[in-house]
Amino acid sequence: MKKTMILALTLMLALLCTVGCSLIRRVAATEPDSAQETQETPAPTEAPSCLDAILGDWKIVYVEIGGTIRDPESVGMQSEFSFYPNGAGKLEAGVGEDVHGGIFVYTVSGNTITIVDEENDEQTVIYDPDADTLRMEHDDAAVVFVRKTGDASEAASEPAEEPDWKSVQLEKTVDDTGHEMIVITAAIPAGATIRILFSHQDDYSYINMENVQKLRKVKIPVEVFFPNEPLTDNVLEIRPSVTMTLADGTEHAVECPSFTHEFPMLLLAFDSEGEASEGVYNVSADRDGVYRLIGMLLSSEDETPAIDRDVTLTVNGTKAVVYEHGIFFANLKLVGNAPTTYTLVAEKDNYMTVTVDVIVSPGTADA
Repeated sequence: MKKTMILALTLMLALLCTVGCSLIRRVAATEPDSAQETQETPAPTEAPSCLDAILGDWKIVYVEIGGTIRDPESVGMQSEFSFYPNGAGKLEAGVGEDVHGGIFVYTVSGNTITIVDEENDEQTVIYDPDADTLRMEHDDAAVVFVRKTGDASEAASEPAEEPDWKSVQLEKTVDDTGHEMIVITAAIPAGATIRILFSHQDDYSYINMENVQKLRKVKIPVEVFFPNEPLTDNVLEIRPSVTMTLADGTEHAVECPSFTHEFPMLLLAFDSEGEASEGVYNVSADRDGVYRLIGMLLSSEDETPAIDRDVTLTVNGTKAVVYEHGIFFANLKLVGNAPTTYTLVAEKDNYMTVTVDVIVSPGTADA
């Protein structure tokens, strides 16, 4: 499961604290000795605000573990910040290839920046105007410093773009009970209405009543997106339909990623004599030119009998009766002396359809 942005950073710092004593120190030889000393966290101030100073892009410059300064590359750590003038930003953080990121909102009080991600998790960042650095701490055991890679004055004069409302983020996850959920995260402009369209129930809609753009994360049970019809394949690509109606009343389609879902398949099992091959069941008629077919409908989901009231079984287009536990019977007559084919089709909503040809050949077997 994908971690939240701030949780990923917190876990990353905790990991560094755990393994810090075994890490090999790798600090640039040109770094001054004074940089080896533990630096105190700059005390937050109420005024002036550091908002203009923090705007722009930042990246990690070094890590402090137990009072020791370390090169982040030596521990495989990476982190990048972007602060936008509209109170939103982006963060990516991770160790090695395990990198997590997302969009956050932030507030500034003096030199203290509070960032809140899509899961409403908070992280405090302290700006040091003398060193022009940002500092984040976790349990006073590990500290991450980041530095600005762009010019704050340029960022203030040329504001970065807001998170684009024309597209949304999508991820698959599971809830506490293990149930699969689809999570859609959207940036909603002031006064705009987002709508997620559902085919078989009322649409989801949300109006941003605030005067600033707002992030919204919606968790939806995966079943809401099911087609509710028989399927020709058991793996289906599903793309949610999302629209945004802006404050001026104009409606726009919003780009949304697709996701794939694996559906169960129907299975046909036969309990009367015959020879099976892929999609075909060869049988012999009795002396009266009839073959008594006995079968059962199963589900690949849990290998239990399919629910008979939800399954439709046809034999050459004619609906057959399916009894309790998915059991069915059919008398298949031989037409003339040539092999006669009967096509069985079993269908159920949100299941892959199964088709089997039963070929009845002349035979001498007794009834």
